[in-house]
Amino acid sequence: MLWKILRELAIGQGVQSLEALARALDITPALAQQMTQELARLGYLSEAAPCASGCEGCALQSACGPASVGPRLWSVTPKGYQALAQRDGSFARSPTEGLPAA
Repeated sequence: MLWKILRELAIGQGVQSLEALARALDITPALAQQMTQELARLGYLSEAAPCASGCEGCALQSACGPASVGPRLWSVTPKGYQALAQRDGSFARSPTEGLPAA
């Protein structure tokens, strides 16, 4: 299941809340949170840094939530992309590798 979460975050369109991630994988939000924290502990995900300007007017406010809830936005690290590439050869090793030039 950890691989499914990592893959979903790597191929997902935009930012997903834990609730959306849980729905996509048919698991509870609590389990999604536990697994994203484990992936972060292993170095495959990193938490998004809190915004310096706070949540007022932020388009991602519903996905991120207040700081008291804890980080809820994650990004796949280069180590995470590398692990996915080793597991599934079609994966790029970084968010931009293999994408056509703009």
